[in-house]
Amino acid sequence: MKSPPFPFKYRTIELESKTIENSGLAENSRSFHDFYRQSNLTRMENELYLARLKQDVDAWNQWRKGNSQWIDLSRAQLRGAALRRAWLDNIDLSEANLSRADLRRARLCNICAIAADFTEANLSRASLQDAVLKRANFAKTSLRWACLIGSDLSGANLAGADLTGADLTNTDLSGANLTGAELTGADLSGASLIDVQACGTNFQGAIFTGACLENWKIDKATQLDELIGDYVYLESGRQGRFPSNGSLGLGEIGQRLQKLLGKIEPLGT
Repeated sequence: MKSPPFPFKYRTIELESKTIENSGLAENSRSFHDFYRQSNLTRMENELYLARLKQDVDAWNQWRKGNSQWIDLSRAQLRGAALRRAWLDNIDLSEANLSRADLRRARLCNICAIAADFTEANLSRASLQDAVLKRANFAKTSLRWACLIGSDLSGANLAGADLTGADLTNTDLSGANLTGAELTGADLSGASLIDVQACGTNFQGAIFTGACLENWKIDKATQLDELIGDYVYLESGRQGRFPSNGSLGLGEIGQRLQKLLGKIEPLGT
């Protein structure tokens, strides 16, 4: 009679090891199933939120008064939606399509709308305080008298947008495209305009105190008349204060900036 290939005690260990291994696979399978089930539930829940918002803004606002939790509506299709005065605080709208939507006087504080599309939407007098709007598209969008205090608009496309009277205090506009935008009377106090494209932009009567203008691009069509501001920074990190001491008078800052920075023609001209 041949001896077993392994002593009995080793075969026992081997069998126990396989049992443990199979048990681990079963546990992983259950975990994956639970994750998949939860993902489906979350997706269905978000679809219900979206349907509720589209159906009745007043009912949505009433519901949000007692349900202010973070909601994921990323990639939502809200093109042309009637969302006037909607309460949309604390919502993820990243990559959502809100082009031509009516968002007049809507509340969008603390939203995350990275790469969202707001093309030709109406956000007049909307509140977007502390919103994350990186790389969002606001081309030809109305943001008249909107509140954007502390928002992150870095890399955003605001070409042709109307920001008349908008409050952009401490807003990050670095790398944004403001070509042909209207910012008459806008408040840019403490805003970062580093690497901004501002060719043909109208800043007439805008407030620039403490704004950073490092490497911004302007041309002969850029309007800097009647600017309001005591001083600006020409370098990031609150460096390169201009003037180095004291302050400038009403309208003087625009004239001095034109002489200091010159007029930069757009590329290709």
